[in-house]
Amino acid sequence: MKIKNSFLLVSILLLNIIAYSQVSFEEGYFIDNNDKRINCLIENIDWKNNPKEFTYKLTEDSNPRKETIRNVKEFGINDFSRYVRHKVMIDRSPDDPVRKLSESGQPNLKEEELFLNVLVEGEASLYMYVDQRLKRYFYNKDGSAVEPLIFKRFIRADNKVGTNSQYKQQLYNELKCPNFSIGRIDKLEYRKNQLIRFFVEYNECNGHEVENYDAKREKHIFNFSIRPGLSIGFLTIESEYNLRDFKFDAKLGYRVGVEFEYILPYNKNKWAVILEPTYQVMKGETTNFEPNIPGNYLTGKIDYSSIELPAGIRHYFHLNEKSKLFLNASFVVDITFKSSVELLTVDNFSYYDIQIETRPNAAFGMGYKFDNKFSVEMRYQTNRELFSRYVYWRGKYNTLSFNLAYTFLNWN
Repeated sequence: MKIKNSFLLVSILLLNIIAYSQVSFEEGYFIDNNDKRINCLIENIDWKNNPKEFTYKLTEDSNPRKETIRNVKEFGINDFSRYVRHKVMIDRSPDDPVRKLSESGQPNLKEEELFLNVLVEGEASLYMYVDQRLKRYFYNKDGSAVEPLIFKRFIRADNKVGTNSQYKQQLYNELKCPNFSIGRIDKLEYRKNQLIRFFVEYNECNGHEVENYDAKREKHIFNFSIRPGLSIGFLTIESEYNLRDFKFDAKLGYRVGVEFEYILPYNKNKWAVILEPTYQVMKGETTNFEPNIPGNYLTGKIDYSSIELPAGIRHYFHLNEKSKLFLNASFVVDITFKSSVELLTVDNFSYYDIQIETRPNAAFGMGYKFDNKFSVEMRYQTNRELFSRYVYWRGKYNTLSFNLAYTFLNWN
């Protein structure tokens, strides 16, 4: 229990630090219904879904306030994002084949007032609206009303998925450029990156100034790190034979691994998916008094090595431009190499030889990263069953590990 209590205590202290470090207000502005522009500091949470409200402060020392779409025509964070209010026709039909698709290919358009995310601004502008699984794109030209780019998946009469790709005809009719052939537009997918590229190219083709807001945002990031560490292992062996429990307390082992980290491109790069293949070794022994055994003592020796495959999620908490804390949770699959626990009598006779085959378990970690290069982490692994192939033996193994990491490769 001591290892778990220590981990919980450190977790509580870390969460208290996080509570005082997470609110990030950045220079921005909003325009109210009277067309008055108010320069302020806006809480930048890098919205995954288009917001209906935002929090701001007039100065660093002032109290936070909230504004909503009812009172604000536009707001933005300098050099990061811009949202504008528009009344638009939007189709909220399900677009995921896993869910129930409509049986009609015609869009079910209804008028709503929304904050649209400006992706490209120019003579022709592109906007995006995201609400959970729903993603819709809009456009306008020469300051005209904002129109939806029509795209809809539906179930055809033959129970196959059909597609209404009217947006291609819209773009072909409205945005002319010598480089835009019918074939080029026919290959244009209803995806953010492709539509942004198309709108930027249109504006440049016609000699118009263009602002690509998406180019200023954080992109998909892949990190590759090496992670050596030390682990303190705790093992208890229980059996349904007439033997006392064997307890291997505080056995020091080592581990070395590599980590593949994919930073998700929203919420200020706070979320990541991680995979960490790691080689770990644990050796040790303990002796029990056993009155029913010849010689009255049994010595348990463990020789355990494996490749752990933790896969999970990580959440970062930015302290400043160079420092951040993180928490992660993983599901751990363990692949063993000729590992066993052997119980020996005083004359070195092998009384039991128990082969180690494990079951998956969970791991929880917390740490600190500096300059996106160096990090330290403390990680707790829940009980891992070592003797999955046996009915009458149970091996409860958990660890507390301390890991260092150096990130030497990253791709944007």
